[in-house]
Amino acid sequence: MMLLAYIIIGGLGAGTYTKASFSTTIVVISYIVIMAFNFGHGPLAFTIASEMAVGRNRNKIMSSSIVSFFFIVWVIAFTSPYIYFDGPMLGFVYAGTTCITLAFVWFCVGETTGRSHLEIEMFFQDRIKVRDWPAQEFHGLEARIEQVEQQDTSGPKPVAAADKERGFPRK
Repeated sequence: MMLLAYIIIGGLGAGTYTKASFSTTIVVISYIVIMAFNFGHGPLAFTIASEMAVGRNRNKIMSSSIVSFFFIVWVIAFTSPYIYFDGPMLGFVYAGTTCITLAFVWFCVGETTGRSHLEIEMFFQDRIKVRDWPAQEFHGLEARIEQVEQQDTSGPKPVAAADKERGFPRK
């Protein structure tokens, strides 16, 4: 929805553009973009970051993802007035970045439904491609949990032990 809206905005600016000619249409389509972001990519950024951040660096991953999210929102808020004042062809730039985002989500974000934090961490450790995540099954999971528990007995419990105690559901 966002990609289509940005292409429409850019297309409106590709012809002879005056501020009065397409300004109402651009404002209405911009509201559609805002709605699509608030029901799509906006909340998904936090969901994906919290599900995919596993292991001992979870806090650092979450912190850096929140900082980068707000930086990108600032860039968008800083550049979006140019759509209204200097010409809406900036919509094509936004459409390009939306395509990059869609490609990233398609190729780099895996399905985590029904998976524990341990399984997600094992996906990353074993370098399993995200397209193979839904069909992946881990055999000998209990032995691997015991191995992780024996390696580090000092400090906080590893993710594997915490998952075992909480009894996360498995497929």
